[in-house]
Amino acid sequence: MERNEYNKDIFEGDMHGGCKHFYFNDPDGNNVEIIFPYVQKDWSVNEIGMPSNHVSAFAAFLEEGLADTFQHKGELFRFYGDEKGVFVLVHDERPWFPTKHIAQSYPIHIVVSGKKDTTLQHPTLPYPILTTVDT
Repeated sequence: MERNEYNKDIFEGDMHGGCKHFYFNDPDGNNVEIIFPYVQKDWSVNEIGMPSNHVSAFAAFLEEGLADTFQHKGELFRFYGDEKGVFVLVHDERPWFPTKHIAQSYPIHIVVSGKKDTTLQHPTLPYPILTTVDT
């Protein structure tokens, strides 16, 4: 690992799926991952980390408005979404790769394409998700 100008760790590597990526901490200490896809021409947010205390229950909640094409259904870590974008569902006591920082929940408002026009608001998590149907 290298250190950046804020004396924070930087991890860089090749990711499966043909991407270059690196991780670092911003000045506030948040873990940030930048992914450079070799084939994608449009830039967008591809992954959003969403910690919870019960990964499979949170995934079941998301099924109301969002499709999931991933097969792995882990209890501590799980991708939820499709090739256009992924929620990285993690247990809130699991460290973020490649650091040892424990995942924590922070409010984030998300707008995504989904099965129907609705707002998904989990009763205990700070992640309102507005889903809109592509036309």
